[in-house]
Amino acid sequence: MTDFAHFFEQVGSTVDQVMGRDVSMTVLTVCAIAAGGIGLLVAVLGAKLWRFTLTAASVLVGVGLGAQVASSMGYTPLVGMGLGAVVLGVVGYKLFRLWVGVAAAALFAVIAGSAVGYNDVWPQLADYGPPPAVSAPSVAQASAASSGDAEDRGAALGQWWSQQGPALDQWARGFWDHAKTQNQNVGRNVTLSVLFAAIVGLGLGIFASRLTAVTITSVAGTLLLTGGATALVRAWRADVYNNAMNQPAMMGAALGIFLLASFSLQMLLTRSDKPAKSESAKSD
Repeated sequence: MTDFAHFFEQVGSTVDQVMGRDVSMTVLTVCAIAAGGIGLLVAVLGAKLWRFTLTAASVLVGVGLGAQVASSMGYTPLVGMGLGAVVLGVVGYKLFRLWVGVAAAALFAVIAGSAVGYNDVWPQLADYGPPPAVSAPSVAQASAASSGDAEDRGAALGQWWSQQGPALDQWARGFWDHAKTQNQNVGRNVTLSVLFAAIVGLGLGIFASRLTAVTITSVAGTLLLTGGATALVRAWRADVYNNAMNQPAMMGAALGIFLLASFSLQMLLTRSDKPAKSESAKSD
């Protein structure tokens, strides 16, 4: 069994311990399918649709903020919605490079933090023990959470979390203190690696936005698709999962081929048409 498979087994066991086997299977299946679908879309069209998606998201945020500001100032919300949509839409479109840099910084920071955490923090979990199990909501809480009233759902989920959250928070704080006692430099290592990776990602996003956008969407899409597929197979076909995990070379090759295909396809899809247009203009 490889380290990669062992890592997934530990994650799966922890989720089962916290949520219970029946609940975790349902949640895992839904999340795995969603992650796989989103990952495939991001891996194929993420960079192509990035600017449009960012601009559309900025417009939606502008609509919401504009309505609130206009209402607070006594104006018709419709006016604020229109102005907010235009202003933030233009800002989102024009600051495309900055947002690519921010996204790259976040992704690089997560990857760097995960790598350091896997080496320095995760091994301490076996010594410290798994987190406390989370009990299922009571009948009354489950009934309220499934009702059509948003206020009742929020109250029921809030009550359930207030009963479970303190124990998990105490365990997380205790585990982090335990990890720091085992390795005094773990906090510094995580902080420095995350900070350095974020700075590199921000710089690349600003000065090489197309290459960076293609790279991070290819990596993010591949990770989402791979993680979703792996979790789904592990949950429902343990025999296939074990056979695949015992062949790390084949799995690594398949992962690398998909990542390369995603990167190459997105580089083609985002290729600029300006040179071709300029040549046709000269011929005219």
